[in-house]
Amino acid sequence: MEEHLPAEPADEQTEPSDDPWRRVGDEFSTLGASFKSHFKRSQQTGSDNLIDSLKAAFDSLGDAAKDEQVRSDAKSAGASFMEAIGDTFSELGETLRKKAEDARRTGDAVESADAGDPIDEAHSD
Repeated sequence: MEEHLPAEPADEQTEPSDDPWRRVGDEFSTLGASFKSHFKRSQQTGSDNLIDSLKAAFDSLGDAAKDEQVRSDAKSAGASFMEAIGDTFSELGETLRKKAEDARRTGDAVESADAGDPIDEAHSD
């Protein structure tokens, strides 16, 4: 098994971010750096042959997929992505709940739906 090179840092930020989408970006950047590292190692063969270069590139992807650190990075990035999606939908749900409560409290939804409806006025006679 090849030695795993440490992934290049996504940026200079040392503290984890509270923003879930920032964490997703950072973790996918780390994962990309791991793949880049594997790819660079595969290009050290020095072959000018296109087929050999493509084979080396695909072999590097296979090697990266077997690398425990890359697998761990991929799992972490996937988990962060799911967490960010969940947070986003939770925020959306809360916003919709607040709007529905405001509409119920003020009666805006009913009043605007009933105001000036020509079909109801025509059939009320």
